[in-house]
Amino acid sequence: MGYKICQSYYQNAKNKRQAIKNIIELDYSNGVAVEFFLRDSHFFSEHIDPQQLLAEYQRNLPEIVQIEPFENGSGDVPTNIRYIKITFSKPMEAVSFDFSAYGPEHFPLANIAGYENDNRTIILETVALQPQTTYDFYVNNNNTQSKDGYKFPFKTYKIEFETQ
Repeated sequence: MGYKICQSYYQNAKNKRQAIKNIIELDYSNGVAVEFFLRDSHFFSEHIDPQQLLAEYQRNLPEIVQIEPFENGSGDVPTNIRYIKITFSKPMEAVSFDFSAYGPEHFPLANIAGYENDNRTIILETVALQPQTTYDFYVNNNNTQSKDGYKFPFKTYKIEFETQ
């Protein structure tokens, strides 16, 4: 979409050389500058309310809505569980994970067993869990995104539990 907006900005500019300079040097952290850039691109046919656009974008971001068979942070997880299910608010294209902060012996995942619930739930096979051990891993946003292209909003989301 960014490419199309820049293309429209360039096509609508009277001074093409200045348009290229503006595209390259645009400060994307400056909301006012971005709003003027969007307006001058004529990409959107009607006026865009930035607050409404941001709210709509945030509503579409995928969220973790459930972890099974325990709650995140639980301290009494049985060692006989073989699968962890993470359910998102929408169908997912891909989910990426990071290792434990405590070292490889605290990383509970063996592999990805598959998806269910129209790709909203990812099923993770666990290693043989040891008693009275803290396990953790992270869902990261490197490749984690929904099927409709929205990235996972957190750089990392820690999932942690302790076994009985």
